[in-house]
Amino acid sequence: MFGVKHNECVGFESRWSVKKVYYEGNTQTPLYVSKDATTNPVASKEVEVQTDPPQALKNVHVDVDRLAGFLTKMYPKVKRELDDVITSRAFDNYNLQGEQVDVTMKLSQLIEIIPQDKSMEAANVAKLSSFSWNCSAKTIAVSLSYSHQSWCYDPGLILLYTFDREDKLPSQPTKKINCDSCVSQIQFHPSVASILAGITHSSAIFLWNVQNNEDETVLIKISRTDNLSCLNWMSLDYITMDIIFLVTAGLDGTITMWRFNTSYSCANVYNKYQIKAPFMTKSKNKQHKSKKKQNVVENVVGVTCFAFSKHLPDMFVVGTEGGLVVQCSTSNPTKLKGGTEIDPLYDPVYQYYQPHESSLVSIQFSKVKKDVFLTSGSDCQTRIYVIGQEEPARVIFDNNSINILYWVPNEKHLVFGYSAKGKLEVFNVITGKQLKLDDDDDDKQVEKTTNMGASCFLNPYKSNMVAVGLKKGVLELWTVPWSTFSKMKS
Repeated sequence: MFGVKHNECVGFESRWSVKKVYYEGNTQTPLYVSKDATTNPVASKEVEVQTDPPQALKNVHVDVDRLAGFLTKMYPKVKRELDDVITSRAFDNYNLQGEQVDVTMKLSQLIEIIPQDKSMEAANVAKLSSFSWNCSAKTIAVSLSYSHQSWCYDPGLILLYTFDREDKLPSQPTKKINCDSCVSQIQFHPSVASILAGITHSSAIFLWNVQNNEDETVLIKISRTDNLSCLNWMSLDYITMDIIFLVTAGLDGTITMWRFNTSYSCANVYNKYQIKAPFMTKSKNKQHKSKKKQNVVENVVGVTCFAFSKHLPDMFVVGTEGGLVVQCSTSNPTKLKGGTEIDPLYDPVYQYYQPHESSLVSIQFSKVKKDVFLTSGSDCQTRIYVIGQEEPARVIFDNNSINILYWVPNEKHLVFGYSAKGKLEVFNVITGKQLKLDDDDDDKQVEKTTNMGASCFLNPYKSNMVAVGLKKGVLELWTVPWSTFSKMKS
């Protein structure tokens, strides 16, 4: 912009010509700038609908052989998991809605295996010594024996009962198996329904095939162990059940693992262990007594019961006549003197726990928690132990003459047993108290001596069915709604 400014003449001569003053200024308008910018249009895609005609699916190629191979491989594992209602967790927290559930225990059937004749009570009559379900859960075997002070001269007898179409056991056995001496304990094979193992008072191990019609005896093995006390089956892999051993124990403190061929007609010793009593080192100063086990003495203790863990197959616990509770391991045991090159002897002891005051009757691992097991003793105490903890986590004092307690299926806090009142009772191991059931009757008077030492076994397929064997020769079948007990308060 340009400007011209004129000033008037004051006090001096006027001159026509004046000097002009001007200045330049920039405008505040920015320069015009043009740019080309690309747009961002929405991308579009064409998607085919899933309404193809049925004939188009015929072109899909399916490898039938690979599919059949996959199903063949997976089906046994899925079936085993669904069928094993005792240890399986497939149906945990599964409850039927909208149905009324009966919460009472019912005695569904009672079978007098030995006729209950009062005139024969004074005589030396046979008693029920053991019984076992087979893996199909359709047949139960019962063994009978007599009371002995020394050698056995009485014949042994095993009775087999099979369910009919109405899920009832017949009053008469479907099969009888004779033995040369009394059978103290029997156990069915965990995966072969026809194989039954048993031990006798003459320290013999028998294997029977119950499907044979003429001669059921498959194998007779004379054990070097005196006074065989218990036996059970164990596997290194409880999923595939490929390698299975028969384990026997005796009152001489030995535990033997037997391995069989495919036909179970031959048995060889796989490993042999010996349990010894702990030795406490004593100091002259009573204030500095050591509580650690530093050595073992040479005297052995009789094994009355044992149990292998299904979570850690190389670990097992042992109960003895003197009340010892011993944790053992089949991995890297210590070799002992007294064995041979063909038949070596090992020391499997890993840890000692606080013992019972008298002989142990039963030891069982929890089916849910791998580091928990319970013991039942003749001192009327049931103890809950945790692996690695020397003292018991819980002690249940028996006031109703229950000397054997068992884990409730799929429950980690509940155990049950058969009381002298003639019924099943459930306990909470956390509180140590008994659950108050609807069918409790404290006024019921039952002769306590007849129900002492009752054994309970769950049906492998129907966990709500419990078989109770009384020493006097009576077999009871109970129907129990286990799923309702977890919601009850003790």
